[in-house]
Amino acid sequence: MAENQTSDEQIKELLKKNLAYAREIYEIQKKVKKYILWGRIMSTISILLVLGPLILGVIYLPEILDATINRVIPGGLDNLSNLESLLGNGGADQNQGIIDLLNGQKGNLDPYQDIFKNYK
Repeated sequence: MAENQTSDEQIKELLKKNLAYAREIYEIQKKVKKYILWGRIMSTISILLVLGPLILGVIYLPEILDATINRVIPGGLDNLSNLESLLGNGGADQNQGIIDLLNGQKGNLDPYQDIFKNYK
């Protein structure tokens, strides 16, 4: 009988320890679960912070470049090809052709005329 009491007490003691360990494991598991959830959220946010500007750049960059080129080069890239063809010909009326091209765009010719005077 004494052995049964001892073994029952040992079993009860082991069950109490087991229950304490199970509670501790449960608390740790909850913390790990929260950590993984926040890790997923932060990785999603970081991906959006990288991909968002890239996608917006692909969408809006051509318009911004066109507007900038149109401000820098009167008439845009189409006019640039005409300007390159005039510069590439090397004819006697090269400067006058460029001036006529710029006159058609109604731009300010003073800086260009200064360049032509210095070029001669």
